[in-house]
Amino acid sequence: MVRPTHRFQFERTYIVPAQDGRVLRAARTRTNILSAYLMLVRRDLSEPTIRQIAEVAGCASRSVYERMSNKDSLRLAALDHALKTTRRPASPPSREADRGSRLKAIVHRQVGEYLKWGPLCFLLSACFSSVDIQERLDRVRYNLLKDHFDECYRQELQGTRDADVWLEIISATTSLENWHELRYRQQQTPDLICEHWERWIGDVCEAALSQPTT
Repeated sequence: MVRPTHRFQFERTYIVPAQDGRVLRAARTRTNILSAYLMLVRRDLSEPTIRQIAEVAGCASRSVYERMSNKDSLRLAALDHALKTTRRPASPPSREADRGSRLKAIVHRQVGEYLKWGPLCFLLSACFSSVDIQERLDRVRYNLLKDHFDECYRQELQGTRDADVWLEIISATTSLENWHELRYRQQQTPDLICEHWERWIGDVCEAALSQPTT
């Protein structure tokens, strides 16, 4: 199991403050259960048990069963919760910065998003084939990750010949699948992946921009 020993950190799991009322308490418990599930998947790279979820959420295992009829409903609810509470990554870096600084900012932001979403995407896509789960995973993969970062890199290729071809090369190298291979199979650190991607994408942009535009 890969343990985080680098400066990228997992998102803190925020527990909803206590409030009066049975409905509010039930909503708070549900939110804590979903947050616990997501945190455990990101930390351990495996499906947590109900007992583990209950311990992190600060409730009894019975409370998890009462709110989630089965593991499938828990997975779907966790994905919906994550999609609802996650903001789209920030806009591309300012063009006033030099290209090296811009690429560094994009790559570090992309790696941060992969640390957040990678374990969940690969666990659910590898182990569970529900149509509902796949639909939500596609929203994560394209709406929150690929489409956004493709647009960031496209801006770095403005004015080049065959920009779509160069973008496809960058997109394949920085894909979620390649991230999974480097991080969890080759066990490279996020910092090392950032370093390699920054240098390689910089070389790709340099090659693209050095080509005649006509």
